[in-house]
Amino acid sequence: MLKPSQTPVLVRPNLDVERFRLDLKQLPPVLPGTKLGLAVSGGPDSTAMCWLAQQALDGVDLRVAIVDHGLRPESAAEAVLVRNRLRALGIEPEILTCVPPSNLQSRKMEWARLARFHHLQEWALASGILRIWLGHHADDQRETIAMRHAQGAAGEGLRGMDAVRGEAQVIFERPLLTWLKQDLVRVCEDQALPFVSDPTNTDVTTRRGSLRAADLPRSKAASPPHEGSPSQISAMVAHALGHAWVRLDGVSVAELRSACAFVRGGHYAPSWDRTARALVGLKASGRAALFGCVVEQRTGHWILIAREARRQNRLLAKQMETGQWRVDDRWVVDHPDGDWSFVGQDVMAGAEDEVMRATAACLRWNGSLPHVEGARLIWPGNSAIFSPRRPLVWGLGHKKKAD
Repeated sequence: MLKPSQTPVLVRPNLDVERFRLDLKQLPPVLPGTKLGLAVSGGPDSTAMCWLAQQALDGVDLRVAIVDHGLRPESAAEAVLVRNRLRALGIEPEILTCVPPSNLQSRKMEWARLARFHHLQEWALASGILRIWLGHHADDQRETIAMRHAQGAAGEGLRGMDAVRGEAQVIFERPLLTWLKQDLVRVCEDQALPFVSDPTNTDVTTRRGSLRAADLPRSKAASPPHEGSPSQISAMVAHALGHAWVRLDGVSVAELRSACAFVRGGHYAPSWDRTARALVGLKASGRAALFGCVVEQRTGHWILIAREARRQNRLLAKQMETGQWRVDDRWVVDHPDGDWSFVGQDVMAGAEDEVMRATAACLRWNGSLPHVEGARLIWPGNSAIFSPRRPLVWGLGHKKKAD
């Protein structure tokens, strides 16, 4: 007869793994034999994510990257320490090293965030990885919304982080947005997983650090809906000059949201709720404004989605973490100096057959119209090319019933 064991049985880790498996049902399936990237900083959040992924996924080739932002003298040694600890779990990580510009004096955390995404995308492209998991959790989500509120954001600006975010070369996913940080620390403690604490996370001179010092109420942050899967869309055409055509019949909130993110060019997409309201308005009146875009019904059942543009708006060139210069967060330009503005309703040579609304958000440089050669705007001594960060990708995540 079997006697009950006198040794306490720790069941919590199994419950954590089962919870994690249930959360993964909200993401596209991770199939055996495929590669999955994990961004691990060595903190409790990403360390717990790494362990949970090991336990929950069978036959998946887990690849791990550690990003050394290079903002502190000891960061390189810390990255090596994290690598050695992960090796003890049977994982061979790669260290991705960022080199901050010598004149970086302000907005260091913003630079580090953008540099992290850039290096992870380059690593994924070189390694044949389509998807990368990030360790952001419910407390990060709560702090993000609080930061945006403190900066004066309202409505659309108070959105949290997306669970799924498509970039030009990789899809970033956040499987831990329903987990509190204390849950993830406990996972590490239960499994005796060592982790490091980045002092910049509690630096009160940064916005996020000051919020953590203020000890915001501990409540689970609501996770934004995932990118939706497509409805029965008939056709979609993305144009190299930064606009898109979509068939009205069958277009859903997910497709309109993705198309506006593509046209706007940056990292983000409009919220589900605002997109749903815009789609109702579009079907009622044939026109809607959404996320800096004009969405209007044109010939037949085609919708034109174009950047909202006023010729008098003066634009500024901004240098990215890659060293590139962008104007209006959409156009990568060869030379940033000079005066930038929108074309407006003038017709550019080489784009005479396009609807004026579609080309209004192309660029003037020093008051001069460009001519169009293929996908590039050309001036004597300069050129620009439309380079959106979010491609048109359907089918990420599950479909909302409201669509």
